[in-house]
Amino acid sequence: VYPNPSSAYYHAFNQLSKESRLQQYTLGASPLQLTPLKMAEMYGRLFSQCRDYYAHIYPSYESPASRWTASNGVSAEALFRFYQHTLFTGMKQCYENGTATKMVDASQLPSQYHYYMKTGTLNIDENHPNDRMLAVVITDRDVCSAACPSDYRFYVVYFRYVQAPREAGAMLRTQTTATLRRIIESNSFKDYFNRPQPSRP
Repeated sequence: VYPNPSSAYYHAFNQLSKESRLQQYTLGASPLQLTPLKMAEMYGRLFSQCRDYYAHIYPSYESPASRWTASNGVSAEALFRFYQHTLFTGMKQCYENGTATKMVDASQLPSQYHYYMKTGTLNIDENHPNDRMLAVVITDRDVCSAACPSDYRFYVVYFRYVQAPREAGAMLRTQTTATLRRIIESNSFKDYFNRPQPSRP
């Protein structure tokens, strides 16, 4: 969570294919230098669809990032519908019967919430185990059927396991599930979801 600088070296991306660039952005991998906090912020911005959304540790911090706007004149509503039918649906399926089932035991998580997940693996080299990533977005309502982002409240958790050996898979699944349960059962989590919904810009 430390507020280390995050950056994207665009000149390095010119050497990658479009498919590789998308993969690197999704994983926060080199030549990106993105902290887990920045990755969590990007998922939060995606689910909030709020152009001013940013994560911070210090209350007085102001994000230097420019506002996120839809390109090519696409309306915010159309963009949200596109994400619902593609990305959010895929993240829901990833949790229910996709790659996230190897990292989270769904039977151990409270059923009153909805879960959206994205997994990732980063190959360092042949001599080191892969880094594993897991983005988890927990909501109080089904995002895929919501009328707009203000219909649901969300909570983002981002995991990164550095050089996690393959044989550690069962242990990581147990620890990840236990961590999510502790978060969901915490007073701060419950207070957040029970707090009156603020008006949105």
